[in-house]
Amino acid sequence: MQVNTACPCRPLESGAEGAFVFARKIGVEIAGGEAPRACPLAWLDSFCMRSFTGREAFDETLPVGDGELEVSFQVDTESLRRDMEDWFTRKFGEGKNIRLQLSEGETH
Repeated sequence: MQVNTACPCRPLESGAEGAFVFARKIGVEIAGGEAPRACPLAWLDSFCMRSFTGREAFDETLPVGDGELEVSFQVDTESLRRDMEDWFTRKFGEGKNIRLQLSEGETH
């Protein structure tokens, strides 16, 4: 399947199973502890709904479930990971650094 990179979004079709908004799927796991675990949807939502980075590309992120984001081709995943780690550490870390693993094309 070829994706039109000029238009990174695909419209949702009403009632369509598995329909998505953005062309790229990103798996987000919290690293550390005994085993990596899916990042909670509430955490992803808190990052994606908060416009604190000043980066327009991050406006093109959509949390869709625990450990699951859809993003456009404008989103640099390394920058996304760093900024999410910073936000999650400050918001949810309770004094501990939060480390993430992002994997493109994989959701949990």
